[in-house]
Amino acid sequence: YLNSTVLEKEFIFPGATRLEIEFDEACATEPDADYLRFFKDSSKRTGHYGAAKYTGARGSTCWRHKLTINTDRVFCVFTSDRDVVDWGLRFTVTATLHRALAPAVDNAGLRRATLGAAAVAALDAILSKHTTL
Repeated sequence: YLNSTVLEKEFIFPGATRLEIEFDEACATEPDADYLRFFKDSSKRTGHYGAAKYTGARGSTCWRHKLTINTDRVFCVFTSDRDVVDWGLRFTVTATLHRALAPAVDNAGLRRATLGAAAVAALDAILSKHTTL
């Protein structure tokens, strides 16, 4: 990732009852200076999910825990300061669909596992415009 960066991305999975966010084991950012936050919405004023900041060296506690939230959407913001950079981050968002909606999604030719892959692809597409995180 680049210095002095702010990247924002909202993941929305209509009909989902839960999102699970799992980090790649290689995640590493400059501790406390470069960080990821998960907000309830784009206003960033209605509260956040999980830790106040996801930041730190490879193997840090925050990267080892899966974040599970009971919602169909999450707004992510990655911020870096102006000097040190590290490997970056990568995470997968997997949505659990409400049982009543699952057959309709399956009939459309989509599979639940695709939602997680689509989320990663969407994030990669947004971030690749700037750099590889």
